Amino acid sequence: MKNALLLAVLLAVPPAHAADTFTAEQMRQDLRVAHDALVEGHPGVTRFTSRAELDRAFRDAERQIEKGGDAWAFYRVIAPAVAHVRCGHTAVQLPGALQEELTTTHALLPAQVWIEGKKLWVFRDLSTADGHWAGREVLAIDGRPAPEIIEKITASMPRDGFSETSIATRLHGWRFATQLVRVLGGGPRWTMELRDPRTGAREIVTAEGRSLPELKKVLAERFPGDLPPARPAAIEFLDDGKIARLTIHQFGGAMNDSGTVRLGAWLETAFADIDQHGTRELILDLRGNGGGQDELGRILLAHLVDQPFDYYADLVINAPTFSFGRYQAKADTVPADFVEAWKDGKLHCVKHPNWGRQQPARPTFAGRVFVLMDGASFSTTCEFLSHVRDLGRATFIGAETGGAYVGNTSGFTSEVPLPNTRLVLGIPLMRYDLAVKPVKAPGRGIQPDVPVAATIEERIAGKDPELEVALKMARTPVAAR
Repeated sequence: MKNALLLAVLLAVPPAHAADTFTAEQMRQDLRVAHDALVEGHPGVTRFTSRAELDRAFRDAERQIEKGGDAWAFYRVIAPAVAHVRCGHTAVQLPGALQEELTTTHALLPAQVWIEGKKLWVFRDLSTADGHWAGREVLAIDGRPAPEIIEKITASMPRDGFSETSIATRLHGWRFATQLVRVLGGGPRWTMELRDPRTGAREIVTAEGRSLPELKKVLAERFPGDLPPARPAAIEFLDDGKIARLTIHQFGGAMNDSGTVRLGAWLETAFADIDQHGTRELILDLRGNGGGQDELGRILLAHLVDQPFDYYADLVINAPTFSFGRYQAKADTVPADFVEAWKDGKLHCVKHPNWGRQQPARPTFAGRVFVLMDGASFSTTCEFLSHVRDLGRATFIGAETGGAYVGNTSGFTSEVPLPNTRLVLGIPLMRYDLAVKPVKAPGRGIQPDVPVAATIEERIAGKDPELEVALKMARTPVAAR
């Protein structure tokens, strides 16, 4: 059910090209269309942002438009305004042709970075032959100071609520290089000012940009361990089966080549194996898990509890159809057999598999649970983790999650091509309210009991301090902790 932004552009939308330019009034018109579409269709639009704040953000964006420009220029105005919704599933994308250019041919910064606060570090150097830039602090790129770059990129990216880790963690992969172009431009050559943290020496270096496919190829050759895992989950048993480490990279996908074993069925088998081993300590590794199918989070939770539970308090959609459908080749509609119209004028998703009272699953794991999480733990992952936190069922290790504790807005996503610039606004249509107890800071993510922040040196060396902490705690008897 959880959808990231699906396709950047509907097939019937006329393509936009880099040379296309728009008047200031056309840009302002598209801002108003985007604002009104969000207010009409997004059921969580004021969950973490007041209507007054949202309106002000779009008015400020309009005032920034003093003259016409191209789609890149418009993106740099509208993206920060849309980010004020504080919903990680709500985003604006470049028109299809420009998005394809960015991800296939544009000469990107040939490095992956690591962000720590307002500091920027080279994590993977894909430019020099020996990769010696890795571990150096990036003081500036093309003359722009690193704190300014981080601030501008952060302002343009969506996130749930007020999580302080979400954006930085998501930028650790290729997102930084592409977002750098979206927000600030650059290429085909890149100039960086670097500082060696050991000696303090500074140098100015210039690198030839490479396309994203080229960079991915180089990364695979130099750092095969960085490649995405072939399967969505894995389990390993340690200390003669006393400890199990269950890693779930994403909530969905196949566990075999033929696709006949899906993750939900595999989880049932995994917990049967845990039970057979007599395991008493479970390390649940959900770092980097951006979510997936709603019901898989509920299935996982059902193996950790021994009493019936409610998963969602409500699932709300504003309406079956929306006026912004006139901008789409085919207007989106909500499946009628999935919802019921209530007296509040909203649609409620009563046919969702997680709706209503849920039952525990067998075998039930009753031992200690240690959760590894980070800012890329999002969406379905955070729904599960919110329940685990609410039930006091685990010790949380790592960093604040990227998803908010109280729920998110996702599910069905409507893509709205803006009529003039052809940028595409992705609006999630279903608000997920979790059946958890209220907290003082509902807009924050799940907080760690044991914060662990790996240094850039540890990451480059391949160390895993979060796992080391979890193993140490799992191997320590309760009375000794």
